[in-house]
Amino acid sequence: MRVNQKSILSKVILLSLFFSYACTSSSDSEERVSISEMNISKNKYQLIPTDTLQIKVDSMAKVDNYLYKLYENAGESWFTDYDEGKRSIHFYSLTDLKKTKEVKLNEDGPNAIEDPENYYVHNLDSIFTISYESGMIYLINDKGELKNKWKVDYPLPNHSFDYEIGASVNFTFEYSYSKQTIHFSVIPSLNANEQAYFEHPLIAELNLSTKKIMHYYAKYPMMYQKRGLFTTLDEVGMAVTPQFDIVYFMASPNLYLYNSDNKELLKIINAKSKYAKKEIEPITKFGTQPELNQQRKYYIEADVYDKVLFHNKHPYIYRIIKLGSEFKTLEGTITQNDDFSYSVMIFTKDFELVNEVLLPKHTYKPNIVLLTEKGLLLSLNNGKNPSHLEDMIQFAVLEPQKL
Repeated sequence: MRVNQKSILSKVILLSLFFSYACTSSSDSEERVSISEMNISKNKYQLIPTDTLQIKVDSMAKVDNYLYKLYENAGESWFTDYDEGKRSIHFYSLTDLKKTKEVKLNEDGPNAIEDPENYYVHNLDSIFTISYESGMIYLINDKGELKNKWKVDYPLPNHSFDYEIGASVNFTFEYSYSKQTIHFSVIPSLNANEQAYFEHPLIAELNLSTKKIMHYYAKYPMMYQKRGLFTTLDEVGMAVTPQFDIVYFMASPNLYLYNSDNKELLKIINAKSKYAKKEIEPITKFGTQPELNQQRKYYIEADVYDKVLFHNKHPYIYRIIKLGSEFKTLEGTITQNDDFSYSVMIFTKDFELVNEVLLPKHTYKPNIVLLTEKGLLLSLNNGKNPSHLEDMIQFAVLEPQKL
């Protein structure tokens, strides 16, 4: 999760964003698709460290507000990140372990590119960036020059304009060349006390050629509507597979599987962590507004069902679980993230659980995590890890091994 004051305060302004079960149609709901318990595989696997990668980086690799992506092309992989100070996207080869390219965003004149809240590298000459505040999607080349741009104010298929672009970093902001479409998360621009707010979609698929939103879908779990506010745990996440859009939420163990073509909700899997608490409690009741310090305390103490990772050429799907930590003082919250414990749930591509592995404390910092064909890359940039280096991004390569 990418947590910062700007995003938190923005959410507070938007009535704390206690989203509900937004929908594409009345039939697309938990009433129609029952929740299934996850199947447990007979085969058990452990995660074994097989390699360590160290790359000297220009940005602060240890910070929590860290915007990064994996870029792959012709069998090669790059760790990429956005340096807000330099307004540049850096490319670091995971083979040569060094920086190979820097794309500086144009900041002059009418073709200036805003700082991105998210980005996607289709290829070096087609990089998409998205600005949460202005609602702009930019297409730039390898020199950071503008090729095209879209102001996302198109009507939804139900003719509604009552939405804004969302800024969740866990959301797979991804371009489909074959469909000429791009996904983005949405925030309803409606009064949260109105029923229409709860019936609004959370994900939209935009056709960049026709400038029409082709699909809008995904729903918050019933618990978000019925139980109270889950501020800081309200972001929608999505991982894209050839068959499914896997939609997930930070306060819920459920995985929502949508057909990748027509966006129909096909299945809901209850994939509970054995290390997380039985239920994640809301931060407060509806009608009240939590203070910023209360939100920080809530996020630190809460268990979080975090990022889902999928790779076409890797045999397993992973989900990172952040386990709650004791809130100490406001001054300690910045470094306290190094005290979190984490587990990793391992699923087959049929969503059978093969194991949940508890990671050693003060070793990893999975706010930076990649999945490649070779394995799961977990950041070792935990401030309390003795091997941590300030100017390096360090990854442990973990591969599943049968027990």
